[in-house]
Amino acid sequence: MDLIKKKNTKVVICQTLWTNGKNLLKDDFGWLTPQHHNMSWALSFLKLNNFYSIVNLHSDSTGIALIKDKLGLPYTNFFDDYSNITCQSNLWALPKLLTYEKQEKPFLHVDGDVFIWQPVKKELLSSKLIAQNLEKGTLYYKRLLTPFAEQLKYIPGFLKRNLLSHDMLSYNMGIVGGYDVEFFKRYVAIAKDFIDKNDETILNSNFNILFEQLLFYSITLNEKKTVTCLFNKVLDDNGYIKNEIASFPKADQLGYMHLIGNYKRDKEVCDWLVRYLRREDEEVFLRIISLFKNQHSFYNGKIKELYPTITSTSANKFRFSKSEHFATVLNPELNFNSNASLCRYIEKSENGLLKELLKYEQKIYRICTKFRKIDSFHLKELENNLMKLVGFLTMNQGDRMPVILSRNPYIEIIHSTFDWTTMQISNMKNINIQCSDKKDIVIGIIPELFFSGYREVILDKICINLIVLTETKISYKDLLEKMNALLPPLKNEKEYKDFYELIFLKIEFLIKNKILIIYDN
Repeated sequence: MDLIKKKNTKVVICQTLWTNGKNLLKDDFGWLTPQHHNMSWALSFLKLNNFYSIVNLHSDSTGIALIKDKLGLPYTNFFDDYSNITCQSNLWALPKLLTYEKQEKPFLHVDGDVFIWQPVKKELLSSKLIAQNLEKGTLYYKRLLTPFAEQLKYIPGFLKRNLLSHDMLSYNMGIVGGYDVEFFKRYVAIAKDFIDKNDETILNSNFNILFEQLLFYSITLNEKKTVTCLFNKVLDDNGYIKNEIASFPKADQLGYMHLIGNYKRDKEVCDWLVRYLRREDEEVFLRIISLFKNQHSFYNGKIKELYPTITSTSANKFRFSKSEHFATVLNPELNFNSNASLCRYIEKSENGLLKELLKYEQKIYRICTKFRKIDSFHLKELENNLMKLVGFLTMNQGDRMPVILSRNPYIEIIHSTFDWTTMQISNMKNINIQCSDKKDIVIGIIPELFFSGYREVILDKICINLIVLTETKISYKDLLEKMNALLPPLKNEKEYKDFYELIFLKIEFLIKNKILIIYDN
């Protein structure tokens, strides 16, 4: 398909990136890491650029320096609107509203965590007012907003009626726009007045929900305006399901994704974001990882071998980072300048948990030393293989049967008393770690080309059996039969259905984590 010929030239697509004085290479902006935040902006733009001829960015000098100069994303226009904005840092939604206000032609504003796989329908784009979907407030919103609203000096009457209603209604504005640009000027003027008439010292981040989403709904209701939504159904404020809004493997089916709230910090979702950006535009992907080269263990080795044009840097050394973090929680005054100094400290420590953690990371180090001997192209093939899962997921049961699977030949296993993969330490009174009396926690260690160079995965008994049975290539059908033979006889159709669903979920999990490999038939 010639995307250039298919691009829509009638509607202006716009996006807003206000950096708020933050460092885009150090601040995560609510994402799992700063790197994933940058990747989200890149993929969001690239998907929009496939279908629309005008995609503008309204930002500040810091945002433009990154997006234009470092990432090289070819937005149609860059507007430096917010370098000198007078805006309380908590009011992160206000620059978005100011972008709506600036539009003089029909427009669609798209958040930087929204991705499209097909153009928005013409019927929707021809509407006077557009939003993603109508949203109903549950106890979650009421508990969040009601106490806060009670502190405000001023609330517009139509918004107050909404806040006091049984169903607190708003619009999700992942996308918003339309032909009625005059409405947006009135809406933003009311929002500004709402902000100005309240004491800025009490305006926290919750206020954004009020002056953006709830106010937009309240004004449209007051003016009897019709808002056409991308999704026809009304969703609860906490009712956004991953499979319906944030599942990259289902992107072609969904056509539209919005990584709302916690999905930005969901490791699985962020892993898929990385893979899809790399597939969409590998050059842009490489520009981003070059900005975070110190976070990619193989950057100056295997990545450089595969992509000789990237700039060299000093080799990234393995750090016992979890042990170091734990030790500094025990004694915040400590500062380790090397792994050796950390090890000397831990050897003298009387904390048994810290000693066990160091032993675990030392095993990881020895495994990563082996991983460094793997051919670079094999590692790249493992990364590429993962995208075959997308087709595997959409197949019906019958079509999956002949698919050939095998385990990753480089997987390493660590048996442990503790689940170090999910260990969280905020202070000595708050250590969150799962443990067992025996060494029956099994952790799979898998090589990766990017990031730390390895992945840690907790394996249950079913996963372990699947790994054993896939030592050599085996069809999905034969694997099901062998797994069935390990269980008590299945008695009825329901038990067979439950068995197939369970094994499929486990195989999907193993493929996502690069432990099982899909082969072409």
